[in-house]
Amino acid sequence: MVRLHANYGLQVTMHAFASGAAVVGATPIEALAQAIARHRVNALVIPPAILAQFVAGLPRDAVPFPSLGYVEVSGGRLTGRLARHAIERVSPHIHVLYGSTECGVVTHSPWQEIAGRPGAAGRLMPGGVEVAVVDANGAPLPRGSEGRLRFRGATCARGYADGSGPNDPFRDGWFESGDLGHIDPDGMLVIAGRDDERINIGGAKIAPERLEGLVLEMRGIADVAAFSYPSDVGIDRVGLAIVTDPTFDFEAFKLQCREQLGIYVPAYVLRMRAIPRNQNGKVVRAALAQLVPGASRSPR
Repeated sequence: MVRLHANYGLQVTMHAFASGAAVVGATPIEALAQAIARHRVNALVIPPAILAQFVAGLPRDAVPFPSLGYVEVSGGRLTGRLARHAIERVSPHIHVLYGSTECGVVTHSPWQEIAGRPGAAGRLMPGGVEVAVVDANGAPLPRGSEGRLRFRGATCARGYADGSGPNDPFRDGWFESGDLGHIDPDGMLVIAGRDDERINIGGAKIAPERLEGLVLEMRGIADVAAFSYPSDVGIDRVGLAIVTDPTFDFEAFKLQCREQLGIYVPAYVLRMRAIPRNQNGKVVRAALAQLVPGASRSPR
């Protein structure tokens, strides 16, 4: 379920062909369950956003597909709730992969290894891509310290074909991923979010993914995206886009936000039919900020 125009989708497909496997690809999400059963699919590669759509379309009493011995989720953050639903209705064999087009696979772990560890993206692969955590000036940080993630290794690109610009992420033999995170003592890579997407409220910063994880556990929330937008007092505000299910109670939701989100209580909430995402399933946060009416005035 990763399109061929994506580097990883092409890589997975060609690897399957090279090993003599059959490939069921580009299946409409509505027909995926039937395709898995018909072809006895034993491995499924799928982004979290597509997995969420797939799980939502299955009956609540659905049981795991007996043929599926491996489900790989990559291209975004897998939440605990989505993982639990996927284990109940799709397969107990959920694996999480983290990497980038420029460097390939960086980490890989079964879900059981990262469950209950917020932001965990998997263990570093022995002999794989080298990962360094650095500060804003590129200086290495001690293991366990949070900073900017950079990669290098045999599978990493050396640059972009169209040349480098002022924001070229290839520097001194490293690829600057744009992600923030740290490495735990046991070799687990923990992602804290994108450096350019952090919500900054008067100097207090938080990754939108952390807010989303908290809100997703609230009753009646089917999907959520957190973002920031400017106010007329010069301080950014927190916005939430939510997709709700029939059990949603807005008054109860506001109370939960006040109790659990602290200074990051949303100043504006957009109730939507679907969260806008790009072709790789990543939230288009800039588009959400533009939907806030009069973002420069005091929000409601």
